[in-house]
Amino acid sequence: MDRDSVAGRLALGARREAWLRALDDRETSPTFALPDRDHAADALGLLAVPGEDVDAVLSVWPDPARDPEIWWLLERCHARFVAAMGDVDAFVECPPLPRALGLQGRCFWVFAFASMVPVTCDLHARRGVPDDISRATLADLGQQMVIHRRRHGTIGLDLQWWLVPHFLGTLYALGRLQFHLYRLRRGIAGPAFWPDSDEPGFRSGDAALGIHIPAIGPLTSESCDASFAAARSFVANHFPEHDFRVGTCTSWLLDDQLAGHLPADSNIVRFQRRFHVVDGATDDGRDTLLFVFDRVPDSLDELPQRTTLERAIVQHLRQGGRWRTRTGWVAL
Repeated sequence: MDRDSVAGRLALGARREAWLRALDDRETSPTFALPDRDHAADALGLLAVPGEDVDAVLSVWPDPARDPEIWWLLERCHARFVAAMGDVDAFVECPPLPRALGLQGRCFWVFAFASMVPVTCDLHARRGVPDDISRATLADLGQQMVIHRRRHGTIGLDLQWWLVPHFLGTLYALGRLQFHLYRLRRGIAGPAFWPDSDEPGFRSGDAALGIHIPAIGPLTSESCDASFAAARSFVANHFPEHDFRVGTCTSWLLDDQLAGHLPADSNIVRFQRRFHVVDGATDDGRDTLLFVFDRVPDSLDELPQRTTLERAIVQHLRQGGRWRTRTGWVAL
C-alpha cells in the first residue's frame, strides 16, 4: 500500500495531496492500536459517542485486511498526532474525507481519535490530571457528533479540527468552559489582538489560555466563575512550567451588538463583560447562525423564533445588520 494507491482508491482528490504527502513522510508509531470491533464499544463509551450511533459506527469499524487504505491513513494520522503530543505550538491538519466514502468516511476521525485514547490518557496520567477531567475532555467528541446529527441529519464528525487539542493533551474541560494551552501568535487569537506592549502575557510567544465555550447548556456567571477558578488552579498544578497570565476568546458571543438586543442581565451579556474586546472582527455571520440555529438558511423565514436570542439574531439581520466574530482577553 502506498500514497498513490490510497489516493486513487479513496478518490481523495488534488486538494488533499499536500496532506497525503505529509502523512507519507511520517513513520508509523508503535503506539498505534485500534481495538477490534468486538472491543471497540468501550472506547466509544469513553468518547461519549451517542448510544443511538454506536451500532452504526461499529458497522463500519476499520479492519486492516478489509479496509487497507483507511488503515494506511489511520496509522499515519496517529503518528502525526503522537509527534505533536503536548506541543502548545502544534498544528495538525485533519481534512474531511470525500462524501462518496459514506458513513465510514464521515467517521474516519472518530477512528483516528479512538486510536489516540491510550496515548492521551497516558499524558494526562503523567501530568497528574484527575480522571474526571480526562473523561470530560475526551467526551467532547460525542458532543460534536450530536452537533453533526443536528446540523446534517446523519451520523459522523465534521468538526474534527476542534478536537485535535483535546487529544494532544493541550486542551481540558474544566466545568462549563474548556481551556486550550497555546502561545500567542499574531493572527491566531483574532484580528489585531496584541496591544503595543511589552507587558508579560501579551508578547508574541507568551503562554495563553484559549477559552472555548462548548454548546452544553446555559452560560451562567456562576458556572463560568467556577471554570476560571478551576483553570487557574489546574495550570498551576499540572503545567507549572508555563506562565499563563492572559486568557483569550474568539467567538460570536463577544459581538458587542448582542448587548443592544439582549437584557443587561442575560448570561451572554454578563459573559461579554469579562473581556476586553479588541479591534477587528470577522463579519460573515456564519458562526452566529450555525451556533444558534445549526444552519445557514436560504431565507430568514425558515428560522425559529422561540427564544429571546433567536428573535434578536433574526431581527438584527432583518434590519440589515451583520453579526460578527470578535476577540477578547481577560487577565488570569
